[in-house]
Amino acid sequence: MSRSPCDGPVCITCADTAVQVTVVELIEPDLARVDTGVSTETVSVALVDAVPGDVVLVHAAEAIASLGPAAADPAVAEVGPGTPGPP
Repeated sequence: MSRSPCDGPVCITCADTAVQVTVVELIEPDLARVDTGVSTETVSVALVDAVPGDVVLVHAAEAIASLGPAAADPAVAEVGPGTPGPP
């Protein structure tokens, strides 16, 4: 049986990081266009309550936490293994 690339303590595909992005617009009830600081991308916001202007943490194209409006904090720009997330 072969191992999945994400079976170890750290996913080799994404390094288990959540990236801080800003919601630009909701394009469907569970999808949003977000500003990554480099480009815009479409991500799922099904797991969080988010509105345009909110900062969310995204992992694997899924928003997993909402930090609220303009809550950009360099201290939580990336969350990885052993790193506490937002309070």
